[in-house]
Order: sequence, then C-alpha cells, then structure tokens
Amino acid sequence: MAKKLNASTPTVDDVQKLKAMLWAAPTARDSSISRPPGRAAPLFRAASAAARAPAMTIVAEGDSWFDYPPGLDILDQLKLRHKYDIVKLAQAGDTIENIAFGTLFDRNFGRPEPQINVLMGEVDRIRPRVVLLSGGGNDVAGDQFAGFLNHADSGLPRLRMTHVKDVIHGVVKKAFERIAGEIWKIDSTIAIVTHGYGYPIPDGTAVFNFPFGYRFLGPWLRPALVSKNITKLGDGKEILKTIIDEFNTMLAGLQTNLTGPFRFVDLRDTIKTRDWVNELHVSSESYGRCADKFHELIESLVVA
Repeated sequence: MAKKLNASTPTVDDVQKLKAMLWAAPTARDSSISRPPGRAAPLFRAASAAARAPAMTIVAEGDSWFDYPPGLDILDQLKLRHKYDIVKLAQAGDTIENIAFGTLFDRNFGRPEPQINVLMGEVDRIRPRVVLLSGGGNDVAGDQFAGFLNHADSGLPRLRMTHVKDVIHGVVKKAFERIAGEIWKIDSTIAIVTHGYGYPIPDGTAVFNFPFGYRFLGPWLRPALVSKNITKLGDGKEILKTIIDEFNTMLAGLQTNLTGPFRFVDLRDTIKTRDWVNELHVSSESYGRCADKFHELIESLVVA
C-alpha cells in the first residue's frame, strides 16, 4: 500500500505519477550551451504543452522550492493550477551564489562553467516575458548554518547578526543583482519574480525519517543549533524568524531599488506552521497556495 504524505495529500505514488505527466523527458539543449559538470539538473519542459492552446513560456531557475521530488513544488503547482509552459533549470540544493557566480569545482579543482551562463542562454533563446527565481535558503541552511550562531554558553548573542547581514545583504543580494542585470542586458522588459520563505520549524525533521534516529536528506537546521547548545525549539524558531525576516527585507529593498521589473512574493502569511513537512519544505497543498500568489503577481505584470 502506498504511503500517505498526510491526510490531505495524494499518496507518494500519486505525486510521482502527476510529476511524470507534468514534465516530459529532458529536451535537447542548444549545442552552443554547455551544462557545467556536477550541475546535473536537466532542462524540463511541459509534457502537455503541445496538446493544449499555446501558453506563455516562463524560464525558472532555483532550488528545491522549484524542484522538490518527494512532493508537488511551486512549479508543479503553477502548471497544474494555471497551465503555464515552463522551462525548468532548477535543481534541489542549489544556492543563489552558485547560480550567479559559480561555486562548484571538480576533483582536480577545475571550475566548470557557471550556471548563470546556462540560464542566460535559455533567456536569450526563449525571450520569456517572465523569469522565476528561487534561491537563498541553501545559502543559509545546512553546513553553513552553524556560522550564523554563537554558542549558548559563550555569553554572546545567539545569532551573529553582523554575519547574517553580511551574507544576506552582501553575497545573496549581489547574486540576485547579478542575475537580474544579466537578464536585463538581453531584454530590459523581462520581469523577474522571486520569493521569500516562510518561518521554518527547526525540529530535526528530514525528508525521510526512519526508526532509531536514522534520517535521509536533512535535517539542515537543528544539528547546528544543538551543536551550539541551543536546544529549545522556541529559541531556534525565533532565530530562524529573524533570518527569514531579514531575507524578506533584502528582497523588498531590491524590489524598490532595482531599475528593472523585479518583484518578490512574500510567503510569510501564506505558509502556516502546520504546512511544514520537514525543516526546509512545506506540503504540496501549501506549495499550491504559494503558486497561486505567484500567478496573481505574474498576471499583474503581464497585463501591465
């Protein structure tokens, strides 16, 4: 019997069948565009695009909120609910720093072509009216999260706010600025739509959780908190709330200050505590509500 994701969602088998219907096999990339080694995400396109009336094509790049294999992510829901034709470059686990500048290297310390070149190749080829970006979460979570924290026994503030601001208003902001600038070199009218995140629950839940404490794909937050003797869930939630608010403040600033059409979707009120299925991801239903907010913004931009 297939395992239920939860009482209100399809089975895991149902989700995988839906995804198979939504996305065709990887399409052939233009021969002039090479994919960096180690950046294995294929370029996907709507499987059903040819079977329906032509739809607006969107290029989407980013992390697991656009590429979440165990559930229906934002891109899946945009297709299901709103019938967009989407060229998907996103890969779970990617950082916005890698997308913008390239942080990968091979075993011989060679640097592959930055992912931004692949993205710009598709933007130039397709000339979409809208590019969707999802990124920044992995620049903070995971192995690097401990660097944002002071030890609870040190007498220092538990959150290193100077470091938080340096990363979010420095590296992450510059990454968004570079991606936007390169897109607008191709066409200054292309609208860029990105998003903030909701407030995660750092309770140690991974994507797959097994008996005797075995976990797979995560957790990404609680290990760092516990390593710094920050063991109360409420303290961890407050730390994450501060970081997420800072991230949304940065995006709001870009929306105000960039000269081109750059917009962000604030998801803090859309995503509820009950929506989190692990430390970094929400339920398929919640991603559906997020997709609805994307759709509303996209429609306003296209009509305008």
